[in-house]
Amino acid sequence: MANPVATGQRDARKVARPENGCNRVENDVARIIVIEDEAAIRSLVTRILGRKGHEVREAANGRDGVALHKGDPAELVITDLFMPEQDGIETIQQIREFAPETPILAMSGGGARGSTDSLADAELFGAQAVLQKPFSPDQLERAVAGLLGNPARPTTAGL
Repeated sequence: MANPVATGQRDARKVARPENGCNRVENDVARIIVIEDEAAIRSLVTRILGRKGHEVREAANGRDGVALHKGDPAELVITDLFMPEQDGIETIQQIREFAPETPILAMSGGGARGSTDSLADAELFGAQAVLQKPFSPDQLERAVAGLLGNPARPTTAGL
């Protein structure tokens, strides 16, 4: 049997690339990058998505998140909007430049301008979906499933 790494195959997930260039991940498993400066929120999002079988990598700011995605692209990027060093809007713009097909989920709890304006701005700059903090695990899972092209399934697992 051929080595899946050597042949470029992924063992637990199957990724199909439809004609429209969007990623479609089968079996509800994807490689995801979470970009969030608050460690507790980053860890919580990683746990929620890991519980669903996703392979999650983390970055504490937009600059590191963009570098992660350039070095080893993910099927989905989730980014906060208000972060030090590089904010989420700039992060979204940079990802759009080199990976326009990558779905992006923006999240925000607010800031000086308020989360509604910021989340609307994120959509204008290329985020396909937004989540206002605080959000429930179910809201996160549904948003991720929708962006990956899978039907959302409710969760009964606790944190």
